[in-house]
Amino acid sequence: MADAQILTPVDTGSANRLPVPALGGRLAPVQQFIRQPAVQRALPAIATTAAIGIAALAYFATAAAPQTQLFAGLADADKAAVADALTAQGIAHSIDPVTGALTVDADKLHQARIALAGQGLPKASADGSEMIGALPMGASRAIEGETLRGAREADLARTIEAIDAVRAARVHIAAAEPSLFVRDDKPATASVMLTLQNGRSLSDGQVQAIRFLVASSVPGMNADQVSVIDQRGALLSDSATSSDMQAFQLQTQMEDRFRRALDSLLGPMLGAGNYSVEVHADVDMSESQATRESFPENDRALRSEQVTRSVSGQGPAPAVGIPGALSNQPPRGHRTQPDAGRYAAGRWRGRHEQQRECGARL
Repeated sequence: MADAQILTPVDTGSANRLPVPALGGRLAPVQQFIRQPAVQRALPAIATTAAIGIAALAYFATAAAPQTQLFAGLADADKAAVADALTAQGIAHSIDPVTGALTVDADKLHQARIALAGQGLPKASADGSEMIGALPMGASRAIEGETLRGAREADLARTIEAIDAVRAARVHIAAAEPSLFVRDDKPATASVMLTLQNGRSLSDGQVQAIRFLVASSVPGMNADQVSVIDQRGALLSDSATSSDMQAFQLQTQMEDRFRRALDSLLGPMLGAGNYSVEVHADVDMSESQATRESFPENDRALRSEQVTRSVSGQGPAPAVGIPGALSNQPPRGHRTQPDAGRYAAGRWRGRHEQQRECGARL
């Protein structure tokens, strides 16, 4: 009698399964989920994905944050002041060894600018050459014109800030487009905003110098068309008008001239240092005296006149007058040829005698 043989199904995937550690009773459902064949086949891919994720997190955690340039075109003195202020505020920063640009973390850009603005940094803005250098290629004519105007304003502002009493300056230039018609041309104007140092002020001469500086830098601008105000809104250019300045200069010139004249008169008689001279001139600007000499073209005076007459001894007299029948006939009372010759000879002798008499008198 043959023996009965019982076949038992064999799980072929058990050879590829990863060893599952024995877990406690509370984690028995998790152990059963991991022992499932589909989960066992997906475990290598899950492990690889987890490893890549952990590596990415470690890279982003250790990598430096993206840097952004804080200010463009800063001078070395301003860079040093800005770096010290950022260090005091605890904001990390770095300086590019190639370009020298001062950069901070992109997420702290606005925080750094606000902190620096509270301390009045940076003190100097970008100059005109840097603004022109940053002009993109292919810019339109309008953008190019505005960039050039802004560069001129920036250069003028930095020049005015060189004055000791001025802490900051802003210049605004209003220039119209050039026109083909002269009567449509409008002169350029400008306004200057000054922030003065604490307890400092500008004299009338300094304000006038600022006006002349701006007017001389813009073609077609007059100093009277430049307005200067301070941080309190006071109009400084009103106290130094051109008419008052001209009157003061004229008075000073007259006083100096009279003082020198008195010194030249009293010095030889009394000796240097033995006298004092004080001159005060009162100038009346309401009256003026002008001298003008004109030469009209149409009313020219006759300076010299020369008349030449010639009488021939032979032949009839030349025809004169209006062409026609009457021109060929001598006028009434006309002398004959011998009489005309004697008359001409007599006039010549008379003139010759007069010339000799005049020469003898001289």
